[in-house]
Amino acid sequence: MVSGRPAGTRPGGTVGSQGSASVVAVTPARSRKVRRILRFEARAQRLLPNVLLSLVVSVVFLGLLEGGARLLERRRPPKRVADYLWDWEERWDGDFYTVGQYREKGMQPFDMQKAIDERATYVLFNGSEGALVGDKALKAKVGERIRMFVGNGGPNLVSSFHVIGEIFDRVYYEGGSRYQENVQTTLIPAGGSAVVEFKVEVPGTYIIVDHSIFRTFNKGALGMLKVDGPDNKLVYSGKEVDVDYISEKAGPSSPAIASAASALEKGTLDIKTQVAAGEQLFRGTCSVCHQPHGNGLPNVFPPLAKSDFLMANKQRAIEVVLKGLTGPVTVNGKQFNSVMPPMSQLRDDEIANILTYVRNAWGNQGDQVSAAEVTATRSKIKLPPGAAH
Repeated sequence: MVSGRPAGTRPGGTVGSQGSASVVAVTPARSRKVRRILRFEARAQRLLPNVLLSLVVSVVFLGLLEGGARLLERRRPPKRVADYLWDWEERWDGDFYTVGQYREKGMQPFDMQKAIDERATYVLFNGSEGALVGDKALKAKVGERIRMFVGNGGPNLVSSFHVIGEIFDRVYYEGGSRYQENVQTTLIPAGGSAVVEFKVEVPGTYIIVDHSIFRTFNKGALGMLKVDGPDNKLVYSGKEVDVDYISEKAGPSSPAIASAASALEKGTLDIKTQVAAGEQLFRGTCSVCHQPHGNGLPNVFPPLAKSDFLMANKQRAIEVVLKGLTGPVTVNGKQFNSVMPPMSQLRDDEIANILTYVRNAWGNQGDQVSAAEVTATRSKIKLPPGAAH
């Protein structure tokens, strides 16, 4: 994800793709190979239609190269340049259009109509959701200068590439030799590229996103750069709480959600497994409003902890998650008047896991909510305008 080229030199070609732009880095030893790949792609673009090219390049390079991020040795460039992080990411992918919904399980065929309408099911960094998060996040140290080569293979979407917590010192826009300075977010067209440079001054988890932000939290375009080193309170004195909005991706990969999905498929899902998965999902879906410990916010968002409203009617709880809730509601004797949007974009098993968790946390005690119950409720109710289907 970061180049070994000294900062004073001009960048050459860029590689990698993402429906929101994916990132690839090269070391000098790999640069000749990369240039051959880029020349191949340029020739292919003159011969093949864009969509076909995307499919061919994906098949060819995924067949030839091993996928997944792996950290290579750290080397020291010329003395006039700060230390660099070296990483090599070998994936060629773009925005994905599947018959099934986002995160729907099972084999998902290609949906031509979605592709024509440019309604991507997934927008991904480096070919798979979670490819650059948790224990697979890219890593650097305080004081290192980072250079990212970012390519957008499309086939349809333009990327608004941004790293939360940083301003790019330089952006070589469209992969050319000219650059702009002090850029927050840069556009990368489908079939285009950019090179971005910045220096990390403080430790923490820097979130890599497509700033068309629903692609990040609802289609998968989220990555991480984890930086270790001494604090610099002159630059940043706050405490980051990643789990408030990136859920299970904040830490090492958790098997809880996958274990629950596997158990559901086998018919062996128990309440303990469901609660563990629900806790992970709650952190990234509900905790910003209802707070990590379910206490809510006074006069704004009602509590879930020891909530009489939540525990009185399981069916109503399912409907509230699917349809949302607007207007006054009384919880534990106190009135709240706010808006909860429909969360119908969640899969039925995810809703079931979240509700099972909140009905058995913070002093609550209830029975399981099953995916079948959520499915049955979804089929009977009418979702409000604007709710995800």
